[in-house]
Order: sequence, then C-alpha cells, then structure tokens
Amino acid sequence: RANDLLVFSPPVDTLLDKLVLLSRSELYVLKKIDEAKNSVYSDWALRLVQNAMQFLPDNKYLISKAIEIYLWVDSDTQAIKFTDEHINHFQDDYNELKKIGMMFFLNGLYPQSVVYFTRVLELKPEDSETQKNLAICFWYLGDKPKSYDILNELRDKNKNDPDVLADIANVLFFNFRENEKAVGYLTRLKQLSPSNPKVLKLSAGIAEKNGKHTEAITLYEA
Repeated sequence: RANDLLVFSPPVDTLLDKLVLLSRSELYVLKKIDEAKNSVYSDWALRLVQNAMQFLPDNKYLISKAIEIYLWVDSDTQAIKFTDEHINHFQDDYNELKKIGMMFFLNGLYPQSVVYFTRVLELKPEDSETQKNLAICFWYLGDKPKSYDILNELRDKNKNDPDVLADIANVLFFNFRENEKAVGYLTRLKQLSPSNPKVLKLSAGIAEKNGKHTEAITLYEA
C-alpha cells in the first residue's frame, strides 16, 4: 500500500534498513523503494534500487523505478541505459510509457522523450498533449520543420478546440519565440474562448513582451 500512503519521511531505523537490504521479497523491496522515493532520502532510494537490481534484474517494475530514481538523482546516463528494456516490458502500457516519457522530457532528455512519445502516439494517436510535447522535443533537437508539421496537423484536427489551439499558441510563444504566429492564434482564441486560462496566459505573455506590465500582471492573476 506504499503508494496509497501520504508522502512522509519516516525516522531512520538501521535494523529495518539492514532487513530491506537482505530481503528477496519483490513486494517488500519494491514497497520500500516507493517509501524512500516519497521521502527526502534520495541516496537511500538509489542504494535500494542498486541492491535490488542484483537479484531482480528482470523485474519490469523495478526497472521502471530505477529510471525514476536515477533521473531524480541526476544520473541521466544510468537512466538511459534502461530505456530499451523498459519499453520492451511496457510497450502496450500507455500510462507507463507516457509517465516515463514525461520524466525524460522534464529532465531535458529529448532523444529519449521522442522514443517514448512516438510509441505513446501509436497507442493513442489523438493524445494532443503528447503531440505538443513531441513537437517541443523536435524543436530543441534542431528539427524545426518536424515541429511545425506536428503542430500544423494538430491544429487542422482541432480547429474549434480552444484548449488545443491555446496549447499550440503557447508553445509557439513561450517555447519557440514565434511571437507573430502566436498573435495570429490569439485573435482566433479570443473569439472562441476569451476567458480560457490558457488564452489569458498567452495574452499576458504577449502584453509582457510589449512592455505592458500592468496589463500582463492583471491577465496572469486572472
């Protein structure tokens, strides 16, 4: 039930810690890794993962946790080593693939994110959030035409969806710095859904860019 419990930092118990390192119970060890992950003890979580990998190297849940922990402690190279094996184990698990893909994305590891997001879209092609993030990945990897192709396709499929259009516009403005294109979207969005928080965020960003700081503050607060 480790994941059902509130995030907390339990007091250190050295005898219990020795038991965890000796244990060969998958359920028990995985639970203890979760507890360490949900606390402040990143070094202990890393040690538990490294210890468990010696006797549970093929456990797919441990591999997933290993990637999370290695990314947590900025051991990107170690996390990347598990990607092929992880994808092989979870190739049809949409939620797991998207979760790990987002972890790589948030850590700026865009080549790995592309692999995960591509598989996610094979499972759910209509996932607009993943399409948007995939476009951002290609942009930072230097493939700008691919980024625009993805965003244009997303736009064409969601011409009347203010949430998706606002996401695209915000990517253009805040990530790609394509101010004129973002302003073009904003005109349409103010007609579709002027009070949408994403539309207000874009309006605020454009106002700030134009030096209208008082207006920008009001819009950001809204």
